[in-house]
Order: sequence, then C-alpha cells, then structure tokens
Amino acid sequence: MINGVSKSVSMTLRVVVEPEIFRVTGLMNYKAVGQDVIFSVTVNGNPIPTADDITWAKIDSRGIPMPISGDRYTLNSGNKELIVSDLIIADEGWYKCLVKTDEGKAEASFNLLVLGMRSIQVSAVGVVGNSVEMSCAATYAQHQLDSTPTVITWYRFDAPDTPLTGSIQSDDETVSLSTSILTLDDLSWEDEGEYFCTSSYTGFPDNSLGNATLSIRGVSESPQRGTAVLGEKAVFQCAAVGDIQAVFSWTRNGEGISGESEDVFEDNLTRTLR
Repeated sequence: MINGVSKSVSMTLRVVVEPEIFRVTGLMNYKAVGQDVIFSVTVNGNPIPTADDITWAKIDSRGIPMPISGDRYTLNSGNKELIVSDLIIADEGWYKCLVKTDEGKAEASFNLLVLGMRSIQVSAVGVVGNSVEMSCAATYAQHQLDSTPTVITWYRFDAPDTPLTGSIQSDDETVSLSTSILTLDDLSWEDEGEYFCTSSYTGFPDNSLGNATLSIRGVSESPQRGTAVLGEKAVFQCAAVGDIQAVFSWTRNGEGISGESEDVFEDNLTRTLR
C-alpha cells in the first residue's frame, strides 16, 4: 500500500524443460533383405518438441551422421517415427534421432543388422573331369533366430526348381557370416552355365543374390581312329576351348612326342600333329 492506495503486481512464471527421449522402439533390429524396419521415439519437454525439432540421420563409415533422404525413408507422427522400406544390405548400420530445441537437445541411437546375401563368387573356371568350387555368403544372428543357422541353397539358373546343396561353414555365436561352398565333381560340358544361391532364416523371407557363371575348359574334340597308307602322311587332331591359354602335348604308346606338340594356341586352341 502506497499513500493509502493498494496496488498489485502480476507475474507469469514460465518453466522450461530440456527435451527428453524417454522411450524408444527398435534399438536393435534384425531384418531380412526386402523387409521394412521401424524406429520410433517418444519425446517430452516444455515446450513440447515439434516436428521441426526432430531429425534423423544414418552414421556413415567415418562416424559422421548423414541426413537421410530418398523414397524408401518415411517419417510419421511428427517425425517421431522413421520407416526404412524394402531393406538392402547397404541400409545396415547405426541410425540416430536428434531432438533439438532452444532449451537443449537429446538423442537416441538405433542399430540395424540386415540379414541377407552378402557376396557371391561371380565366376569360376573348371576343367572337364575335374572338380570346381563356388561360394556365396549370408549373414545370420544366431541368438535371434533360436540358434537356427542360415540355410543357403544353390540352383542352376535354367533349373530354378532343382536345388543343389552346398556345405555350410559358419562360426561366431552371435552375429555371423555363413558361407556355402558348392562343389561340382567330375565336370562335363553340361555343367557350364549360370548358378545362383538363396538364403532363408526362421521367420524371415528368402532372398537371393546375383549369378555365378561357371566356364568349362577342356578337350572338345579328341583324336579319332583313322587309317593311313604306308609312306604317306597321317593327321590326328584335337581341340580345346576355354578363356585361358592351353598347352597341348601328344604321346605315342605312353611316350611323349616332341616338336610341334609343344606349341601354344590362343584362339580356337586347335592342335594338329602331322
């Protein structure tokens, strides 16, 4: 009261609270190639963070957060939810959600492991009558999949309904790489062609990876029995095919024949002994 006059003063108390991420979904995800993954956060603060305050990034190989962009990324619920669709191996890694306001910031990190085919031997060369090996590899998370390892199956491109079983080599008890070796024995010309492999996991869809091309080399034309006149010339011929040089040698009754038989031919690889 001043000079008998009563006065009042009005004040507004504004309490600000730094943003907080107090619940997250999808901290560790195991998904297969072709599936979708969802990361989400629940945020708090005063004022409540808006969509403009929430950003997402993927951590690159240098550890630097890179803003996400592209048709396969979808942001929902005021940017509090990130969906990555139709996963590929390159999507694997760490993701970060950053909430930043004038009052402060908060962040959460998410790890994604993409289960799927990692590599395939793109080409192999075999020799008629010998053996050849081709390999492909896929990831699996053993503890996540009830200790069921990856099943990798091989197929010929022209016979996709006829499985070819390779031997699985796997290690590590948590996250590992399964490698399947397809061995073809006693090769013939019919084995030449394109092959592919698929991987499958309990509860996950199958996925496949590119083609492996098998090339065969060897003798494609063998010397034939013939008849010659005494004193005249006899000709025997054989041919080989392949993408590498071939060295031909001839024998008679088990004994090597020197001379022209030592030559190397690069194109048709045809050797004639006169």
